[in-house]
Amino acid sequence: MANSSFGSNDYWSATWRRHIDAYLAATPRCGIWLQSFFSAEDFSFLECAGGSCRDSRYLFKNQKKALGCDFDEHTIKYVNEYYSASGFVAHTEDASRLRYSSKSFDIVFHNGFWILFDDDQKLCSLLAEQVRVARLYAVVLVHNKRNQALVDAFADKSLKDDLYKIRFFDIDALMRIVELSGITFGSVSCHKFGGPVDRLYSLGKKLPFLMPLARWVVPKLYRFQPWSRVERIALVLELDGSPA
Repeated sequence: MANSSFGSNDYWSATWRRHIDAYLAATPRCGIWLQSFFSAEDFSFLECAGGSCRDSRYLFKNQKKALGCDFDEHTIKYVNEYYSASGFVAHTEDASRLRYSSKSFDIVFHNGFWILFDDDQKLCSLLAEQVRVARLYAVVLVHNKRNQALVDAFADKSLKDDLYKIRFFDIDALMRIVELSGITFGSVSCHKFGGPVDRLYSLGKKLPFLMPLARWVVPKLYRFQPWSRVERIALVLELDGSPA
């Protein structure tokens, strides 16, 4: 793994205890982006390796059929208690051995999961399992290697918190993993996610009447940012039989 601590259940239980409230309070940017990107269809979603499951919760709140899961049972217990009044449910699941049947969800996604791994063969195995339970799309979000300021910022933060000792990706690396996996698919594309335009979400928090506008416009503005300022890469794998 990119950090030897990442394979430990105890590490993640302790890490989420430190960070989960901040994650739950943050803007669910991935959920907002997914809702915008797939706006034309009423798809079902699974967020795997979701930690706080903030993004699947956002989709659920916005009338999408969405579930979240993560392998750390303590985190999932906290999430389910936090959202107990909403009807949202998160499950304890190992993303390498999901207990869901094949093609259970239209879209299976994760945000920042692959950054934990430096072994491409492991990523191929994780992608194969993700695709197994997906009917239409598999979506992978990773941190962008071409954003040197972000790479440097994480290196500095990692000196105090090893949660920031992660792997960064470029598009070529993602495409090599897809090719190495041998998975059959209809099409593959990479999209810009995150960056300076996310500041509009901060404005929306200060002036709540602007938040609906921010949620509509920010995902559409990502594409206009230079790759050197983009925070993450969103890999979208369209599986055979997906609608055009």
